[in-house]
Amino acid sequence: MTGLPTVEQDATVGETSKKQDYWTSEIDVKRADLLLLACCFVTGLLDTSTFRNWAAFVSMQTGNTIIICLSTAGLPVGQPWAWAATLISLVAFFVGAFVCTRLCNLLGPKRRIVLTANFLLQTLLIIVAAALATSSILISDVDGDSAEILHDPRILIAIAPLAFQSGATIATSRLLGFGNEIPVTVYTSTYAALAADPKLFQLRGNRPRDRRVAAVICVFAGAFVATWVEKRSEGILVTFWTSAGIKLVIASIVGFIFPEKC
Repeated sequence: MTGLPTVEQDATVGETSKKQDYWTSEIDVKRADLLLLACCFVTGLLDTSTFRNWAAFVSMQTGNTIIICLSTAGLPVGQPWAWAATLISLVAFFVGAFVCTRLCNLLGPKRRIVLTANFLLQTLLIIVAAALATSSILISDVDGDSAEILHDPRILIAIAPLAFQSGATIATSRLLGFGNEIPVTVYTSTYAALAADPKLFQLRGNRPRDRRVAAVICVFAGAFVATWVEKRSEGILVTFWTSAGIKLVIASIVGFIFPEKC
Protein backbone atom coordinates (compact mmCIF):
# COMPACT_ATOMS: atom_id res chain seq x y z
CA MET A 1 0.00 0.00 0.00
CA THR A 2 1.63 3.22 -1.16
CA GLY A 3 -0.28 5.43 1.31
CA LEU A 4 1.64 4.11 4.31
CA PRO A 5 4.84 5.94 5.39
CA THR A 6 8.10 4.12 4.88
CA VAL A 7 10.74 3.55 7.55
CA GLU A 8 12.91 6.20 5.91
CA GLN A 9 10.05 8.73 6.00
CA ASP A 10 9.43 8.00 9.67
CA ALA A 11 13.12 8.55 10.43
CA THR A 12 13.14 11.86 8.53
CA VAL A 13 10.03 13.09 10.33
CA GLY A 14 11.52 12.03 13.66
CA GLU A 15 14.79 13.85 12.95
CA THR A 16 12.94 17.01 11.91
CA SER A 17 10.83 16.84 15.06
CA LYS A 18 13.96 16.50 17.21
CA LYS A 19 15.52 19.57 15.58
CA GLN A 20 12.35 21.58 16.12
CA ASP A 21 12.17 20.47 19.74
CA TYR A 22 15.83 21.40 20.21
CA TRP A 23 15.41 24.97 18.98
CA THR A 24 12.07 25.61 20.66
CA SER A 25 13.08 24.11 24.02
CA GLU A 26 14.11 26.30 26.96
CA ILE A 27 17.77 26.42 27.97
CA ASP A 28 19.01 25.73 31.47
CA VAL A 29 19.67 29.22 32.86
CA LYS A 30 21.70 28.05 35.85
CA ARG A 31 24.93 29.02 34.07
CA ALA A 32 23.53 31.88 32.01
CA ASP A 33 25.23 34.25 34.43
CA LEU A 34 28.52 33.41 32.70
CA LEU A 35 27.14 34.72 29.41
CA LEU A 36 26.01 37.93 31.08
CA LEU A 37 29.42 38.43 32.67
CA ALA A 38 30.88 38.41 29.15
CA CYS A 39 28.32 41.10 28.31
CA CYS A 40 29.63 43.14 31.26
CA PHE A 41 33.08 43.02 29.66
CA VAL A 42 31.54 44.29 26.40
CA THR A 43 29.88 47.14 28.31
CA GLY A 44 33.29 48.21 29.61
CA LEU A 45 34.75 48.10 26.10
CA LEU A 46 31.97 50.06 24.41
CA ASP A 47 31.31 52.73 27.05
CA THR A 48 34.99 53.52 27.41
CA SER A 49 35.47 53.92 23.66
CA THR A 50 32.32 55.92 22.99
CA PHE A 51 32.91 58.28 25.90
CA ARG A 52 36.57 58.68 24.95
CA ASN A 53 35.75 59.50 21.32
CA TRP A 54 32.28 61.06 21.38
CA ALA A 55 31.75 62.16 25.01
CA ALA A 56 28.64 59.96 25.34
CA PHE A 57 27.86 56.58 26.84
CA VAL A 58 25.90 53.85 25.08
CA SER A 59 25.18 51.85 28.24
CA MET A 60 25.47 54.06 31.33
CA GLN A 61 22.38 56.22 30.98
CA THR A 62 22.82 57.96 34.34
CA GLY A 63 25.87 59.72 32.91
CA ASN A 64 23.96 60.60 29.73
CA THR A 65 21.09 62.07 31.75
CA ILE A 66 23.50 64.38 33.57
CA ILE A 67 25.18 65.43 30.31
CA ILE A 68 21.79 66.27 28.77
CA CYS A 69 21.07 68.59 31.69
CA LEU A 70 24.51 70.20 31.42
CA SER A 71 24.03 70.78 27.70
CA THR A 72 21.04 73.06 28.38
CA ALA A 73 23.60 75.56 29.67
CA GLY A 74 26.06 74.97 26.83
CA LEU A 75 28.16 72.59 28.91
CA PRO A 76 30.53 70.85 28.57
CA VAL A 77 32.24 73.67 26.68
CA GLY A 78 33.51 72.60 23.26
CA GLN A 79 30.96 69.78 22.84
CA PRO A 80 28.09 71.23 20.79
CA TRP A 81 26.66 67.79 19.96
CA ALA A 82 26.68 66.49 23.55
CA TRP A 83 22.92 66.97 23.91
CA ALA A 84 22.17 65.09 20.68
CA ALA A 85 24.60 62.24 21.33
CA THR A 86 23.31 61.60 24.85
CA LEU A 87 19.66 62.03 23.91
CA ILE A 88 19.98 59.60 20.99
CA SER A 89 21.68 57.11 23.27
CA LEU A 90 19.04 57.43 25.99
CA VAL A 91 16.11 57.04 23.59
CA ALA A 92 17.69 54.13 21.68
CA PHE A 93 18.57 52.39 24.95
CA PHE A 94 14.98 52.70 26.15
CA VAL A 95 13.58 51.46 22.85
CA GLY A 96 16.01 48.51 22.84
CA ALA A 97 14.98 47.45 26.35
CA PHE A 98 11.28 47.99 25.53
CA VAL A 99 11.30 46.00 22.29
CA CYS A 100 13.48 43.18 23.64
CA THR A 101 11.32 42.74 26.73
CA ARG A 102 8.02 42.69 24.84
CA LEU A 103 9.16 40.45 21.98
CA CYS A 104 11.01 37.96 24.15
CA ASN A 105 8.14 37.70 26.63
CA LEU A 106 5.81 37.08 23.72
CA LEU A 107 7.99 34.37 22.14
CA GLY A 108 9.53 32.87 25.27
CA PRO A 109 12.71 34.56 26.57
CA LYS A 110 14.44 31.32 27.58
CA ARG A 111 13.76 29.43 24.36
CA ARG A 112 16.97 28.57 22.57
CA ILE A 113 15.94 30.06 19.23
CA VAL A 114 14.67 33.29 20.84
CA LEU A 115 17.74 33.84 23.01
CA THR A 116 20.09 32.99 20.14
CA ALA A 117 18.29 35.44 17.84
CA ASN A 118 18.42 38.04 20.61
CA PHE A 119 22.21 37.84 20.90
CA LEU A 120 22.62 37.66 17.12
CA LEU A 121 20.69 40.92 16.78
CA GLN A 122 22.94 42.54 19.38
CA THR A 123 25.95 41.26 17.44
CA LEU A 124 24.60 42.65 14.17
CA LEU A 125 24.05 46.10 15.66
CA ILE A 126 27.64 46.25 16.92
CA ILE A 127 28.86 45.03 13.52
CA VAL A 128 26.99 47.92 11.88
CA ALA A 129 28.89 50.40 14.08
CA ALA A 130 32.19 48.58 13.52
CA ALA A 131 31.67 48.55 9.75
CA LEU A 132 30.93 52.28 9.74
CA ALA A 133 34.12 52.91 11.70
CA THR A 134 36.14 50.70 9.36
CA SER A 135 34.79 52.47 6.28
CA SER A 136 35.80 55.88 7.71
CA ILE A 137 32.19 57.10 7.56
CA LEU A 138 32.31 57.22 11.32
CA ILE A 139 34.71 59.75 12.79
CA SER A 140 36.75 59.06 15.92
CA ASP A 141 39.73 60.36 17.86
CA VAL A 142 42.07 58.37 15.61
CA ASP A 143 41.17 60.70 12.74
CA GLY A 144 42.55 63.89 14.27
CA ASP A 145 42.19 66.45 17.03
CA SER A 146 39.57 65.44 19.62
CA ALA A 147 38.22 68.99 20.03
CA GLU A 148 37.61 69.19 16.29
CA ILE A 149 35.93 65.78 16.24
CA LEU A 150 33.40 66.75 18.89
CA HIS A 151 32.16 69.51 16.55
CA ASP A 152 31.50 66.98 13.76
CA PRO A 153 27.93 65.61 13.59
CA ARG A 154 29.26 62.29 12.26
CA ILE A 155 29.91 61.28 15.87
CA LEU A 156 26.14 60.67 16.13
CA ILE A 157 25.93 57.99 13.43
CA ALA A 158 26.69 54.82 15.39
CA ILE A 159 25.32 55.74 18.81
CA ALA A 160 21.76 54.50 18.20
CA PRO A 161 22.58 50.89 17.22
CA LEU A 162 25.09 50.55 20.06
CA ALA A 163 22.68 51.97 22.65
CA PHE A 164 19.80 49.85 21.32
CA GLN A 165 21.82 46.67 21.81
CA SER A 166 22.82 47.82 25.31
CA GLY A 167 19.14 48.22 26.17
CA ALA A 168 18.47 44.74 24.79
CA THR A 169 21.33 43.36 26.90
CA ILE A 170 20.02 44.67 30.22
CA ALA A 171 16.53 43.47 29.27
CA THR A 172 17.97 40.01 28.60
CA SER A 173 19.63 39.96 32.02
CA ARG A 174 16.28 40.71 33.65
CA LEU A 175 14.43 38.14 31.53
CA LEU A 176 16.91 35.45 32.55
CA GLY A 177 16.44 36.30 36.23
CA PHE A 178 19.80 37.98 36.93
CA GLY A 179 18.81 41.63 36.71
CA ASN A 180 19.35 42.32 40.40
CA GLU A 181 22.76 40.65 40.51
CA ILE A 182 24.20 41.30 37.03
CA PRO A 183 22.61 44.52 35.74
CA VAL A 184 25.20 44.53 32.89
CA THR A 185 24.99 48.27 32.25
CA VAL A 186 24.36 49.94 35.65
CA TYR A 187 26.72 49.43 38.58
CA THR A 188 25.71 52.03 41.18
CA SER A 189 22.98 49.69 42.43
CA THR A 190 25.49 46.83 42.42
CA TYR A 191 27.85 48.68 44.75
CA ALA A 192 24.90 49.55 47.03
CA ALA A 193 23.71 45.93 47.08
CA LEU A 194 27.19 44.73 47.98
CA ALA A 195 27.46 47.24 50.80
CA ALA A 196 24.05 46.19 52.18
CA ASP A 197 24.73 42.45 51.93
CA PRO A 198 24.83 41.02 55.51
CA LYS A 199 26.85 38.06 54.20
CA LEU A 200 29.33 40.18 52.27
CA PHE A 201 32.38 38.66 53.98
CA GLN A 202 31.05 35.11 54.11
CA LEU A 203 33.59 32.99 52.27
CA ARG A 204 31.19 30.51 50.66
CA GLY A 205 27.53 30.07 49.83
CA ASN A 206 26.76 33.61 48.68
CA ARG A 207 26.16 33.36 44.94
CA PRO A 208 24.42 36.76 44.55
CA ARG A 209 27.47 38.47 46.08
CA ASP A 210 29.80 36.44 43.87
CA ARG A 211 27.90 37.43 40.73
CA ARG A 212 27.88 41.11 41.67
CA VAL A 213 31.62 41.11 42.37
CA ALA A 214 32.28 39.25 39.10
CA ALA A 215 30.14 41.76 37.17
CA VAL A 216 32.12 44.70 38.58
CA ILE A 217 35.42 42.98 37.79
CA CYS A 218 34.31 42.24 34.22
CA VAL A 219 33.24 45.81 33.47
CA PHE A 220 36.49 47.07 35.01
CA ALA A 221 38.43 44.62 32.83
CA GLY A 222 36.59 45.74 29.69
CA ALA A 223 37.17 49.41 30.49
CA PHE A 224 40.84 48.79 31.29
CA VAL A 225 41.41 46.92 28.01
CA ALA A 226 39.59 49.62 26.03
CA THR A 227 41.63 52.35 27.72
CA TRP A 228 44.94 50.88 26.60
CA VAL A 229 43.59 49.96 23.17
CA GLU A 230 42.53 53.60 22.72
CA LYS A 231 45.98 54.76 23.80
CA ARG A 232 48.06 52.37 21.71
CA SER A 233 46.13 51.32 18.60
CA GLU A 234 43.13 51.97 16.35
CA GLY A 235 40.72 52.69 19.18
CA ILE A 236 37.08 52.00 18.31
CA LEU A 237 38.01 49.71 15.42
CA VAL A 238 39.46 47.21 17.88
CA THR A 239 36.90 47.62 20.66
CA PHE A 240 33.88 47.48 18.33
CA TRP A 241 35.02 44.40 16.40
CA THR A 242 36.09 42.68 19.62
CA SER A 243 32.69 43.39 21.16
CA ALA A 244 30.91 42.03 18.09
CA GLY A 245 33.06 38.90 18.23
CA ILE A 246 32.26 38.31 21.90
CA LYS A 247 28.52 38.69 21.28
CA LEU A 248 28.75 36.29 18.33
CA VAL A 249 30.48 33.71 20.52
CA ILE A 250 27.74 34.13 23.14
CA ALA A 251 25.05 33.57 20.49
CA SER A 252 26.87 30.45 19.26
CA ILE A 253 27.16 29.04 22.78
CA VAL A 254 23.44 29.56 23.39
CA GLY A 255 22.57 28.04 20.04
CA PHE A 256 24.79 24.98 20.01
CA ILE A 257 26.33 24.30 23.43
CA PHE A 258 24.07 25.38 26.27
CA PRO A 259 22.09 22.46 27.80
CA GLU A 260 18.32 22.23 27.76
CA LYS A 261 16.20 22.82 30.83
CA CYS A 262 15.59 19.50 32.59
